[in-house]
Amino acid sequence: MKNTMTVLRNCQDKDACSWYAVYTSFRSEKLVASQLRKKNIEVYLPLVSKTKRYLRKLKTYQVPMIGCYLFVKIRRNQCISVLETERVVKIISERGQPSIIKEDEINVLKRIEGLEVEIENCSANLFPGDKVAIRKGNLAGLKGRLIRQNGKKSFIVELESVGITLQLSIDTDMLLKTSSAKVLTA
Repeated sequence: MKNTMTVLRNCQDKDACSWYAVYTSFRSEKLVASQLRKKNIEVYLPLVSKTKRYLRKLKTYQVPMIGCYLFVKIRRNQCISVLETERVVKIISERGQPSIIKEDEINVLKRIEGLEVEIENCSANLFPGDKVAIRKGNLAGLKGRLIRQNGKKSFIVELESVGITLQLSIDTDMLLKTSSAKVLTA
């Protein structure tokens, strides 16, 4: 009985902050992040550098790693304040409740953000494949599902709770197969 009361108290704790994914209107991520910071809300907007070549110069831009997404660390009762922000479309939810993003997945995004790897946001239909883990480098410990392999250096990782697919270019010798894909037969 004592454990049940503790669990109920923890579930009702309004001071506990969690990460949530926020979906914004197209190309509004930086504006929304700025507006949320003005409301004293902790925001994480993963950015990557993109270089564009013009006729006489090169220009480097900071663009969102994941289009139309940013992450906020809030208490559940602050969701309305986030939703009232201009150009916020929704908070990513599952079964009518905002989906909590694991701190580990935010840390993985932070580790990817500082690397000089080519990152591409993919919206492909995913097919079951081998589960893999990265065994070396800054991304060591990252687990995902091998969706597609392009040549020797490209694989796709799906982050589970966000439902976002990232394509990372990385050597296949850095991958460790953790389990095989299940093949369904009729």
